[in-house]
Amino acid sequence: MIGQRWARMSLSTRLVLVFVGTASVLWAGLLLWSLDSALRAGRAGLAAEMDAYARQVLVVARALSDRPESLAAVVREVQRIERIPSEGDLPGEQRFAIELRIAGQTVTGPPDGATEVAAWDAARDGLHTGADLPVGWWVYQAGDRQAGIELRLWIGAQDRASIQWPQAPAFFLPVLISLPLLMLPVWLMVRIGLRPLRAAAEQIRARVDSGSLEPLIGVVARDLDPMVAAVNALMARLSTRLARERELVADVAHELKTPLAIVRVNASLLHRAADADRAGQALTDLDHGLARADRLVQQLLRMAMLDREFDASAVVREFDLAEFLRQRVIQIEPLAARRAIDIIADMPDAVTCRQDADAIAAVFDNLVDNAIKYSPERSVIEIALVRSSDVGVRLTVADQGPGIPPAERDHMLERFTRLHDPLGKDPVDGSGLGLAIVSRALERMGGGAPTMADTAPGLRVTVEFPLMARSGGARQTI
Repeated sequence: MIGQRWARMSLSTRLVLVFVGTASVLWAGLLLWSLDSALRAGRAGLAAEMDAYARQVLVVARALSDRPESLAAVVREVQRIERIPSEGDLPGEQRFAIELRIAGQTVTGPPDGATEVAAWDAARDGLHTGADLPVGWWVYQAGDRQAGIELRLWIGAQDRASIQWPQAPAFFLPVLISLPLLMLPVWLMVRIGLRPLRAAAEQIRARVDSGSLEPLIGVVARDLDPMVAAVNALMARLSTRLARERELVADVAHELKTPLAIVRVNASLLHRAADADRAGQALTDLDHGLARADRLVQQLLRMAMLDREFDASAVVREFDLAEFLRQRVIQIEPLAARRAIDIIADMPDAVTCRQDADAIAAVFDNLVDNAIKYSPERSVIEIALVRSSDVGVRLTVADQGPGIPPAERDHMLERFTRLHDPLGKDPVDGSGLGLAIVSRALERMGGGAPTMADTAPGLRVTVEFPLMARSGGARQTI
């Protein structure tokens, strides 16, 4: 319950409560220290006062040591004067007593109700407040060994209390009164100090209401710079993402027009076909249009999956990368065999890898698929996997196709960009997403952008990525 209430408190209330709690703890600690210091100072002052008093009594005792009766009378008179009640004393309370012995003979005894202290010991001279004394009394002991004089001054509870806490009211009351008065300036400081944070919150609220992703401006508090920078970076990423999504929607609509037009035209031809040959051709073209639309949808789904930067469905697992790619080659060889294209794969026996296997498959499949698509019949595609370092690998796919002009290579990494045929006519059939998917998958795995180089003839595409996946939103499996 307390945790829920604290979680729902405003930041200003939290700061004020933290200040009050901290100030109260410090105040209580300072009060205890001051009272302890007052007690120590009071005891030290009492010891000094009693020492001076004892010296005076010892002087009189030495002078009258041969007249015990007269000495006893003097001591009783002193005690009578000390016992005169003052304002605040309790009725009948004994405040002071003098116990005096000379040569082992008692001149005056201890106060009423107090047992005699053991025989005089010079080591016990000084102020005593121990538990071995009668309740309500302190005692100061002094003496003169040569004269055989033993003296104990008994201080009652009323004097002891006034000595222990002489400074308590002077300290306690001002602090007790000033602590509530501090709440107003503390509240004002918190309100003024949080003003930049409230200004930033107002700007964010205004952008939520308007749908704007403009960066925050005018927040001048240096402590808020990390938060403002993070919010602005998030807005910039959202703005870029929204722009990419808008472009994707427009590109998809444009790209789907062609296969849908093929489907629509050939469906119409089927209804109007006069003979079996025309119907067969229409069905073939219809199948081609559907296959193209299906391929585009599949590529779009793969691109959407890779575009989710913190995709919880991505699975990072440990596997043999070389064996994994050899199996991909076996699966794709029938596609190459249709055009009499040979695939030569040069790979190590085993390469232990801990990565997103789906992302690696996206890179490999699209590179090899592009190589098959742009290679002439009866040509060769060479695939090589080598270690580029202790923590990374390099994968190259080389074909014997027309290649890509250097000026267009960066542009080919963009979505829906297709290479024209060698005669400069229409683009080669495809979705135009292959290299864009490769680039995004490499970014997802922590690798670099693909590089392209001319061969004689053809094109070699090289990609590099780490063997160990970077930490992120992917789920880890064994």
